[in-house]
Amino acid sequence: MEAEQRRLLIIAGVIAAGVVAVCVVVTLVVVMLRTGGDEPGTDAHHVHAEPTETAEGAARAAMRQIFTWRPAEQAGPWDALHAAADTLTGPLAEAAAERPASEPLPRQWAAWAASGDVVVGAVELASDPVDPHAPRAEVRLILRQVVQHADGDTTPLPEMAAQVVVVREGHTWKAAQYRLEMTR
Repeated sequence: MEAEQRRLLIIAGVIAAGVVAVCVVVTLVVVMLRTGGDEPGTDAHHVHAEPTETAEGAARAAMRQIFTWRPAEQAGPWDALHAAADTLTGPLAEAAAERPASEPLPRQWAAWAASGDVVVGAVELASDPVDPHAPRAEVRLILRQVVQHADGDTTPLPEMAAQVVVVREGHTWKAAQYRLEMTR
């Protein structure tokens, strides 16, 4: 009888272990089927408009690039204007084409250059959307520049309001001129 009980316990143990193993395998298969078919998220199928496809986007892209400076690498703000040449037309494109004989520099330029600071331009739309079919438009922006110091600190520069004239050239818009006013 003792041998019979031992045999029944062994059979019960084997059956229990088999049931646990089957449950684990089924759980793994279910998890793999639910997650294995998913690919990492991507928005490659989502079409993003180029910044120059709208008047507002063109104004923002141009002003951000024109007012982002690397004084340690650039001789003056004209270098940023020149780098933005593909977003410009008219008077701004002419100004970007040739370095002026004497370029006025912000008074802090030499200090920024010496310490490796970067001045980052950021813009915020301050006007209503413009007619996308108009040949020319004015876009109002708020321009903010922040000096990013090499030690990680930042210093905001005075905020300015920008009135940017943009011109449609085919399917794209380009900045033709701008006017700045201090806001504070």
